[in-house]
Amino acid sequence: MKLVFGVQPTSYLEGDQVSEVAHYLEKRFKVMETFIGMNEEMIGDQAAKAFVSKLEMKPDQAKKDIGFIAKEFKESIENKKFDGWGPDIPTASSQKGIRWRKSSPYRGLNRPSFLDTGTYKEAMDVELSDA
Repeated sequence: MKLVFGVQPTSYLEGDQVSEVAHYLEKRFKVMETFIGMNEEMIGDQAAKAFVSKLEMKPDQAKKDIGFIAKEFKESIENKKFDGWGPDIPTASSQKGIRWRKSSPYRGLNRPSFLDTGTYKEAMDVELSDA
């Protein structure tokens, strides 16, 4: 079994795929790699719980255990926990309040890095794969 981090297949209103954005963010900022580094112990604990639940034939509990990791990832974005964990984080756009997915990028209050429309955050998922 292995733990798989990724995004659900979905797209933005403009048609861009979230997977393309996720790939760019990972290449540029190492978002998921950073999250794993920040939360190794919690991820290991939840993966172990899920593995045991799967062995005990409790798929709903296994899904809940793994879902906790995705929930923590989403909360990390919302609560700006990535700030300071890598070069250029927080991002310049987040500090200026720029939202690139708007027809006219809004400049206002700062926002969390990697949270423009919320689509990337909501598409993030973790699975325990049998492969």
